[in-house]
Amino acid sequence: MAKDQFGDETFVEGMTKKVESTRGKIKIMNGLYKNKEILINIPCFTIGRSSDCALSIHDKKASRIHAQLIESMGKEIIEDMGSSNGTKVNGRTVTKRILKDGDIIEIGNTSLQYIK
Repeated sequence: MAKDQFGDETFVEGMTKKVESTRGKIKIMNGLYKNKEILINIPCFTIGRSSDCALSIHDKKASRIHAQLIESMGKEIIEDMGSSNGTKVNGRTVTKRILKDGDIIEIGNTSLQYIK
């Protein structure tokens, strides 16, 4: 075993370091925070205007809680939460859809890219 593999933690034979898993990330494609990437690291990752959302966007066409990302059976799913203006993935309006690496999500005037 390489020295410092576990940093400052005490190593016990057979122990493995806990690694926080992420389900991917969201890259903001336009606006003030263009190119910023946000890890999807909570069970119900909400997107909308509300400051309570995991990803709060400043977009007047977005609903307070516009959409959510949830994981099911190893797949990332986006679900529109009954928003006024709808949610699009790759230009098509969706209510619920499995995301693939590189998909473009449109919420109001905000474009986001899902990165696995």
